[in-house]
Amino acid sequence: MCVPQPQIRRNRCFKDSVAIFAGKGHAVWRQPLKVTFIGEAGMDSGGVTREWFSTLSSAISRGSPELFYTAGPQRNQLYVTPTSSSPAHLKKFAFVGLFMAKAIVESAARGKELGPITLNLPLCEPFWKLLLGNPLSLVDLQQLDPTEFRSLMSILSMDIDGLIFENFVWAFQHPSASSAAAAAGNMFASAGG
Repeated sequence: MCVPQPQIRRNRCFKDSVAIFAGKGHAVWRQPLKVTFIGEAGMDSGGVTREWFSTLSSAISRGSPELFYTAGPQRNQLYVTPTSSSPAHLKKFAFVGLFMAKAIVESAARGKELGPITLNLPLCEPFWKLLLGNPLSLVDLQQLDPTEFRSLMSILSMDIDGLIFENFVWAFQHPSASSAAAAAGNMFASAGG
């Protein structure tokens, strides 16, 4: 099979990369890349591909509100946007998972040529739990929405003796986030092997 040589527009890195790679199967992700940024001189002997990883991860972090929203106490971490459950969104999540796997594979296979590959994807702990299939808890809400967490904790600490309803139940599950994370995790796992 020939080495993929994607031509990417830097200012549309995410959109171009999804268009080139999404739905192409896992075999294309297992091959070495030789990336070219359209309109920029440069032969890729590793540096341009490493720049693609950096540029694309930054584009995902700041330019994908349909996939991720900022969470955490300082609003500097990413979590799955609750409304991102359409087939187009799931396709993009699968792409992000394969992209992350590709960074690991390229680092392992071409580390001397490429140097370290760092992805600027500050995914929050609850997202990693979803990828690993671990259940989320009320404490995870603290990272996603500290205000809602404090409100729920306040409700839980209220004295409700004598009230008719004495059970307070809260379940934190986002079906589309779980399925999107699982799809990305499955793609991530299969891309490496």
